[in-house]
Amino acid sequence: MKRLSGSFVEALDLFGANIHIKYNNKNAFNTNFGGIITCSLGGILIMYAVNIINIYFSHSQVQVIQEIKNLPNFNQFNLAANNFSFMVGITDVNYTQFKDESVYTLTIKQFTQKNVLNQNTGTYHKAQEYRSLKLQRCTKENFKIQQTNDLFLQQDYTNFYCLSLDEQLQLQGIFNSQIFQQIEIEVSSCQGNSCAYPSYISNKLNNCYFSVYFIDKNVVTTDLNNPFHPIGRSVFYIAGEDFSKTINFFFAQNQISSDHGIIFEDIQTNVELNIQYQQKISSLKKWKQIIFTSNFT
Repeated sequence: MKRLSGSFVEALDLFGANIHIKYNNKNAFNTNFGGIITCSLGGILIMYAVNIINIYFSHSQVQVIQEIKNLPNFNQFNLAANNFSFMVGITDVNYTQFKDESVYTLTIKQFTQKNVLNQNTGTYHKAQEYRSLKLQRCTKENFKIQQTNDLFLQQDYTNFYCLSLDEQLQLQGIFNSQIFQQIEIEVSSCQGNSCAYPSYISNKLNNCYFSVYFIDKNVVTTDLNNPFHPIGRSVFYIAGEDFSKTINFFFAQNQISSDHGIIFEDIQTNVELNIQYQQKISSLKKWKQIIFTSNFT
């Protein structure tokens, strides 16, 4: 009993000395093979640590969490020359771009609709407003997005219409939103005393093309500082002889939230618009000599 009690007490001793056995006056039995394995493991651990540090600071490998939401009341988005390049015009059947107001007229209007509450009846009504946007013959000053300039400047851009540099396009919401804004473009054959001969107008507009050049955005989630890469795009729609065409461009608002923090969370958000899809509708009969209408929503 006394021996068992003593063993138990010895087991509790935290100050006991370790007993070492030496081989050739060395505490460890080392070999060349063991040294090679140790160096190899050390190298692997160093490379792994460097790779982890590189990924951490460069954000080359990201975890993407994607959500798609329909937000009818998203904020107003302004498109101007400093963030959106845009030109529009007519190309004849020989693929020659021309800007001739004696043949056709092109107008762009800003449409705004608001749901307004009637305090007396408690019901909402839609207040609508149109505002004509100033146009000009395109110049190099209209194209300020460096990454996409080649697409625009390689065209016969002086025969296209561009927005005046002091104008901007405003897009917001959907039709039933509290505030809805879209852009409406209308192309009509010339009417009046200042127009060219009807035969000349008919010849120029017969099977002509509605040409639209604009900037879209690619989403690159691996680019932490600039996830939206601009890309130039163009679309062409041929006219009908006895019917007009309506082309709708539907934009979607993309929002990317990135964590820039190293130790603590640092969320930064980028918001851009890009084309979601296009829709073409052919009317049964021309109305008011309208050849094309186009809506940017």
